Amino acid sequence: MPADWRQLDGAEVVQLETAGNYSVNLWGVGIDEGYFIAASRGPETRWAERISRDAAVRLRVGRLIYDLEATPVSDQTVLRKVAEAFKSKYDFEARDDFPDAVVFRLGRR
Repeated sequence: MPADWRQLDGAEVVQLETAGNYSVNLWGVGIDEGYFIAASRGPETRWAERISRDAAVRLRVGRLIYDLEATPVSDQTVLRKVAEAFKSKYDFEARDDFPDAVVFRLGRR
């Protein structure tokens, strides 16, 4: 487990594995509050639905694999920080700070 999640921020794309061995490549950001991923199309995204049934996930960053738990984020202050981190890292403008997205914090199981 990284001492500081920001050290994973150098990876542009990470791989997330959910229950049933379903995996997806996606973007993620590390900030002071943790490491975050987002289902930009909302909770109906296949991998987000799987997390709602079983929060245990595996995150692969390069050659490192972490067994983690995904927790939905509802704190507006944290969501704003996550949105800013995504905008900065990936050089894009999120629509109204992810209006349809579900954001997950990844942490220890």
